[in-house]
Amino acid sequence: MSSRENYTVPPIITPADWNRFASRFRVRGTGGIFFTGTDTTKGVVVGGAQPGFGISSENMIDLGVGQTRNDESGKIAYAVFSAGLDIVGVAVTPPRLITLWDSVVISGYGGPSYALRINNSRSPNNDILFQGQAATNTATLRDSPFFVFRGAWWDGAQSRDLDYMVKIVMTGTGPTARLTFARFINGSDPSPVELVAIASNIGSEETALLLTRNIGGTLSVVRVLLGPPDSGGTGFRVLRVVN
Repeated sequence: MSSRENYTVPPIITPADWNRFASRFRVRGTGGIFFTGTDTTKGVVVGGAQPGFGISSENMIDLGVGQTRNDESGKIAYAVFSAGLDIVGVAVTPPRLITLWDSVVISGYGGPSYALRINNSRSPNNDILFQGQAATNTATLRDSPFFVFRGAWWDGAQSRDLDYMVKIVMTGTGPTARLTFARFINGSDPSPVELVAIASNIGSEETALLLTRNIGGTLSVVRVLLGPPDSGGTGFRVLRVVN
């Protein structure tokens, strides 16, 4: 390969041209690189009035070429497999997997009335999985992450958040746990306040339900118990909590 620093090439080059000039190829000014014959609105575009990197709608970014993989694994495309931006996960056999690190923000804009829709036609049985850290011999219980529903209200000076939160709280290695529903008011609650919970373990004369009660300003979570037979009338039991 020549040691020249710069090459002057035609505005349109073929893949063979690209291979020949690749080691020292430099795009200057408002030039570009095009791989689709005379149509300069397609292919790969660098610089000029176009974005830094552009690919026409009928072309795809294909990651993992040469790897053992499942059909369309590793492809990113514009409305090729659907009406949206297509990002295809990776796998040798389905299900394919996409891993996103750190926080993800989904902003709905126009169009449908939802920001996130999950179609289960090609996925395994778990539609949505919120998974905490794995347990270890030194951390034997690991709660799930919170699933948060957030509303907001205007307090006269600013917008404030009201969160309702759902999570699994591990209570024992039996395993025992409870599915808890909590409230968090921004600026009022120092931490989430548990309101209702459903326990995994149910003892004799108990229900799975736990409720939060307020007695003299003190909140506590108590199990809802069954009353004696016919305590609610013939054929019925009352539900009760301890004093």
